[in-house]
Amino acid sequence: MGNPPVGRRLTRTVRTLVLLSIGVAATAQGVHAEQRGSRAQEIDLAIAAMGLAAGARVAEIGAGDARYSFRFAAVVGPTGHVYVNELGASAVRRLRDRAERESLTNVTVVEGGVDDTNLPDGCCDHMMMRHVYHMMTDPDPMGRSFFRALKPGGTLLILEGDPQPSRRNAKGVPANRAGMGIDPQIVIDELTAAGFVFERKMPEWTGSDYALLFRKPLLGGAGPA
Repeated sequence: MGNPPVGRRLTRTVRTLVLLSIGVAATAQGVHAEQRGSRAQEIDLAIAAMGLAAGARVAEIGAGDARYSFRFAAVVGPTGHVYVNELGASAVRRLRDRAERESLTNVTVVEGGVDDTNLPDGCCDHMMMRHVYHMMTDPDPMGRSFFRALKPGGTLLILEGDPQPSRRNAKGVPANRAGMGIDPQIVIDELTAAGFVFERKMPEWTGSDYALLFRKPLLGGAGPA
């Protein structure tokens, strides 16, 4: 038999391309759904690790799109409060607009600095940050700022990634950082120097990330001078 007519071959080719595009789209949707599920799971883990509950006051440092913060707002409810901390006037404005659109009256967006969160002293029961610590250019004053903003007995949750020496450090960070991650012992040393008590490491967090939980002492917790 001879080759099929050109029109039939084109039809088969088009059909194959359509099926391939559907497969690629389905795969992409599956990946995105998996990523959303992983992030939702991580938020649940963070809520549990901090013991976040109705009426609590919590801050997210370097909040980015604030998906953690806005979920926290639903958990703490109208008797609690969420401080969303981010750098830059445009980012702060965007977050405030979103909070207003979603009628989140228990959310306050605060513009932070490179060496100070600019949060009120003793404002929070809990504080967390995700993939932010390794990018801080002034970790020592920031650690003291975290300490001041937490109430005695308050928790600080650090979510970070393992060191990646093959990747370039963020601009201006201390030399002991390693690409886009950080050795957990460095975080522990710096935050205990700021006055925190290290409670535990949760190495099996999500992916290559780990979690460190700290607490501000109930007594004698004035922090370093």
